[in-house]
Amino acid sequence: MGLGAPSEPPLTGRSWEVLVANFDPAHVRLRIGKEEVGLVDGAERAAAHFRTLPPHSGMRRDTATWYWATSVAAARAIVDSSRYTFAKHPEVELPAGVSWSEDPFSSSSWRFNLHSLRPVEQLLGAYVETGEPAFLGRAKELIESWIDRNVTLPPPSDHSWHDHATAKRLTQMVLFWQHRDRVTWNRSFLIKLLSSIHLHAEILSLESFYTHQHNHGMFQSVSLLQTAVAFPEFVRSGAWRDTGLRRLQDEILWAFTEEGVHRENSPLYHRYVLRLIKWALSLDEPGHASLADPNLHQLLDRAYRYILHIALPNGEFPLFGNSDTNQLAAWYPDGANPRGRPFTVPKRVADREEIVYALTRGRAGKRPPDAVPIVCYPESGYAFFRSGWPEEEDYEDAIHLSFKAQCLSRAHRHADLLSFCLYGFGERWIVDSGPYGHGKDDPFQRYMRSALAHNIVLFGDGLAQGRPDVLDRVQSGIDACGTTGEDAYVRASCHYPEIGRHQREIFFLDRSSVLIRDTVEGLAPETQSYQLLFHLEPSKLVAFDGESYVVDSSSRKDVQLAIVP
Repeated sequence: MGLGAPSEPPLTGRSWEVLVANFDPAHVRLRIGKEEVGLVDGAERAAAHFRTLPPHSGMRRDTATWYWATSVAAARAIVDSSRYTFAKHPEVELPAGVSWSEDPFSSSSWRFNLHSLRPVEQLLGAYVETGEPAFLGRAKELIESWIDRNVTLPPPSDHSWHDHATAKRLTQMVLFWQHRDRVTWNRSFLIKLLSSIHLHAEILSLESFYTHQHNHGMFQSVSLLQTAVAFPEFVRSGAWRDTGLRRLQDEILWAFTEEGVHRENSPLYHRYVLRLIKWALSLDEPGHASLADPNLHQLLDRAYRYILHIALPNGEFPLFGNSDTNQLAAWYPDGANPRGRPFTVPKRVADREEIVYALTRGRAGKRPPDAVPIVCYPESGYAFFRSGWPEEEDYEDAIHLSFKAQCLSRAHRHADLLSFCLYGFGERWIVDSGPYGHGKDDPFQRYMRSALAHNIVLFGDGLAQGRPDVLDRVQSGIDACGTTGEDAYVRASCHYPEIGRHQREIFFLDRSSVLIRDTVEGLAPETQSYQLLFHLEPSKLVAFDGESYVVDSSSRKDVQLAIVP
């Protein structure tokens, strides 16, 4: 689908504050047929044009399914009693007329959810699922309220024009627009919504607003491209499209190492960014063609293959960085996802039978060979040991050990260098911390990101190992890895400036036993002591028999883990 408008140069030398301060819907121009009209003085012409379009034309067909998750209960609570629930936070009741300065938990993540229009996302998802018009009506009220109270200086919240929230909010406005045939419109709201979408796209196109080499920049690029494709009528849409495509390619090439590993320290983000890229490339064929760089597509192929090795046999992720237990690594070819979120095997890997086998947990595809018990990513700092690839009925019984030896960026960074996670026989045994999202000042979040919450050697009390200035200068990585017969090994080292050096060797023996050898040296005078921590999955029971620690399975009497110092 072409945009039918010549590209215009991007805005330069401006800031979002300037654009908000000078916001005037009368400045928005549309190209309708061979005419150029103003959104305000040509409002009737614009309304007539959009009434002639089917509600899901072109890219618009793709939008109804783009939701983090659908929760009819959460949406109904918003409609019935103004009660809002965002991930990792309790439910809270807000006034019927939201002021957009609310912050009941003093939480950056809660403010982000509010200003990214997460409630609108919940309402749209519920409408798609149920068809109940009340959900769309409330979504319209919230969008209009946000525009009325936030397109002003100073805005009511530090997240009103947050880099990531702005991109996600624009996506929600565009998604809402796709249901315009189900909403009662008037001239005033038409102008308000379309001019706000235009303002958001202009702000996202600013180089001064763009968050380069970050997942926020990826979201900004996709949202800008989405808006350009959805609204070829905007005179500025050509410039938005060109900017979005250029940035998207740059972000993809930066986001993954040459080995195809996402840089932001969390397997969950690896899978999520792949889904985001897949969706972005499907928005318009001209955009897809312009990204047909063979190096880029080979990189994405390697990124999909990485999931083959990092996915646990139960379909979840190791809890490195900000990965959690709520997101699955696996896709289901028949949509039969037990958590209610339908995924399909991506077309890109539909003919890669070994990847399909892992993504579907043995339901489809071809079993990978059992010959290699380790896969190593030395540039990216990961290694994965696996006992084998069982058939579907025993698939979850495989043993899987994941090891992290490097920090590839600051995003979602934890003090987890040389940490590992152990899974086997359908259960997690040794686990990492995962995320905690109530804000950087929350002591629990500080703990979950600190060295104390990971399976590593602590120098002294371990607090210094998690300091940002230390992590910025740390030298770590995989030194060697390989196999000898049925056994496999990896050796990695981590040097903390002014603190000490930790070397860890892991041996995977007979595909069933793990030997870990830690060497500590170069201790600073103030950190002459050290501790070794292993964190067990919370439901596990531990007993000491005089020689070893025996950890009982949560669900099976025939399975135990013995930890022998």
